[in-house]
Amino acid sequence: MKIGIPVAQFHPGNTAEYVCSALAELGHEAVILAPAQFYRDLKEQRCDLFFCVDSGEPLNMAEASIAQLPLDRVAFWFIDYRHNKDRLTRTPPDAETARALQQRGGWIFQSQYEDQQDCLGQGMTRVSWLPLAADPKVWSDTPIVPKDFHLGFVGNVWDAGRKQVLELLLRTAGLKFGFQGHGKAWKEDGAALLRRCLVGFNISSFYGQPVAFDINMRVFETLSCAVPLFTNSVPALKRLFPEPVPFVRTYDSIETLIPRLREALSDPTFVRSGALGREYILKNATYTARMCEAITVLQGAGVVG
Repeated sequence: MKIGIPVAQFHPGNTAEYVCSALAELGHEAVILAPAQFYRDLKEQRCDLFFCVDSGEPLNMAEASIAQLPLDRVAFWFIDYRHNKDRLTRTPPDAETARALQQRGGWIFQSQYEDQQDCLGQGMTRVSWLPLAADPKVWSDTPIVPKDFHLGFVGNVWDAGRKQVLELLLRTAGLKFGFQGHGKAWKEDGAALLRRCLVGFNISSFYGQPVAFDINMRVFETLSCAVPLFTNSVPALKRLFPEPVPFVRTYDSIETLIPRLREALSDPTFVRSGALGREYILKNATYTARMCEAITVLQGAGVVG
């Protein structure tokens, strides 16, 4: 099957690259498409499927050349829908794109369970929950290196809640904190830092606000490096891990963060559980597995044959 992967803002290490690699691994002819290419190729029906992947900017299903076309070969994997669904500075807002897919025969994948429920509540029935994942070849458990840090974080810092928590960790006495933020560590460089840490740290975007329920890429990528995870508690974690697992510990607030962290670091069962975390990723949460799931859903919905 020939699959185009439209993405508004592509850079190495974003989700579209991992999707492309996974689809190729499954035997499909997969290619990244810039927006102009997507609009042209959709109009000319050059692909069997267009699997759009969310990025920093939106794709426009109301663009003049495709505004009247059916979207029955189009799926869209939303990542930051909760932030962008009604944001007027985003043209179009994500909710408008989702409604276009619903009305014109396409399919909506939401990376966050709550965003899927939001769509269902708005009468959008052509929607599935498809959590994010890790590429275990990039986010690898090798080479084995000394553990230089108690805790490590890789990721952008672009909201006040995340900044506040990371600053707390940086000034916590006795804690060696490996920190690479603001786009300084991508892919293998990020994995290399995490492997030097006893535990990987994660925090949802816009921590402390009602939209801070995301299970982001770093959850899966940390575990893929065979590093246990210390993350904020969000409801959907129990959907990913219905039973308690040894390689994930959580905190509920800024006040409980440091006590819970010290407790976690003092527990040898947790600190040594990284290999089990990677085993979970290999069995359940690779991009290849996610794309298998997506194709099965789309076949059942008649979006692809």
